[in-house]
Amino acid sequence: MSEKEPTTELEEVDARVLHNPFRAFLEKITVRDFLVGILAIYFYYIIADDFVRQSLLNLTPGRFRELDLPFNILPEAVDSGTTYFTVFIAILVVLGLRSLGAGNLTPRQYDLRAQLIALLAALPFILYFILHIMWLKENDSSWYFDLIFMEEMAGFTLSNQWPFETVLQDSRWQFYRVGLYNAIRVVLLSIVGCTILGIFIGVSRLSRNRMLSGLAESYVEFFRNMPLVVQLFFLYTVVLGANLPPFSEIQEKTIMGWVFWSNRGFVLPGGGIENMSLFLAAIGVFLAARIYIRFTERLPPESSDTPPPAIPILVDILFSSSLLIVVYGIFNVVEWTYTINPADSDGSLGNLVERFFQSFFEGIPEKAPFSMFMLGMFLVTASALATFKLSELGMNPFTTDDSPEGLKKR
Repeated sequence: MSEKEPTTELEEVDARVLHNPFRAFLEKITVRDFLVGILAIYFYYIIADDFVRQSLLNLTPGRFRELDLPFNILPEAVDSGTTYFTVFIAILVVLGLRSLGAGNLTPRQYDLRAQLIALLAALPFILYFILHIMWLKENDSSWYFDLIFMEEMAGFTLSNQWPFETVLQDSRWQFYRVGLYNAIRVVLLSIVGCTILGIFIGVSRLSRNRMLSGLAESYVEFFRNMPLVVQLFFLYTVVLGANLPPFSEIQEKTIMGWVFWSNRGFVLPGGGIENMSLFLAAIGVFLAARIYIRFTERLPPESSDTPPPAIPILVDILFSSSLLIVVYGIFNVVEWTYTINPADSDGSLGNLVERFFQSFFEGIPEKAPFSMFMLGMFLVTASALATFKLSELGMNPFTTDDSPEGLKKR
């Protein structure tokens, strides 16, 4: 019986797809997919190129004495083989990832194909580490894995030898046995102690006594949010009173004298305010924006007896200005060297008290920063009292305008 010939254009297309799936796959690739695939192949090639090259070099003749393979890589074929092999793997990985996104696979097929693609992508790195470790074992004595050194004399003593007695001439196996028993003892004691303490803290946390419950919660939150390294550092330096050696070995390990590093950590430069004028200007802009936003979100009072909200706005301005002055005083009060303790002071208590009171009356601009700080505190107190008084009189209403016009203003 002869095969039925396609009669329509759609059936002809379906027939070509069935007979040539590669052509159908190419027809589905857009320009965007093609460019993304080329970019992915390029990045994979950059990452895996050196690993593939070193792996092929380790497969050249005479590289390993113990590696007996039925084939070898010629040294002159390493460069071209690196390019072809890396590009081939990159193309297979990119095509495999595209097939995973097609959505025509069962869950089992998807998982199996994803595992194969991951193994294929990691193949250059796996081969590199395996072959390089084999090369290091043959050429570097420090990579020779053996336990013969455990039979040698330890050459040191232990402070806690229970339950075995050790001497200086014992082997490292004897000391290892003592350390193993001590570790088991500490673990068992920790399990028992933590169980008892955990039950007590847990029951206390569920207690109706607020003080007991609060103490238990504070204990749990402290140790839960405190890293173990910080806890050990605290116990080592504060409880035991040990002093850590200074970072003298990192003086040459620096980046332009700003960042220092070592196997113990990093030292970064601290932050500070170099230009106080710009800093205060930024705070002033922030406070002005706050006043403007509050003014635009405020609804006008409905009653005609209530005055317009100009007075509360002036109070906001006064409060913001006082905050600005207080910030200025806080950032400069550490430079307390002008009136309270001048260079020409005799150092007596009477002179100190006299100059302290003089700082309230001898001029605000000349006696900054402390006098500016005091002025800021005065303005904060005055504006707060004025705000409270206006609120009692009903002159400081604040209702957020959630209407479409108000939202448009925001």
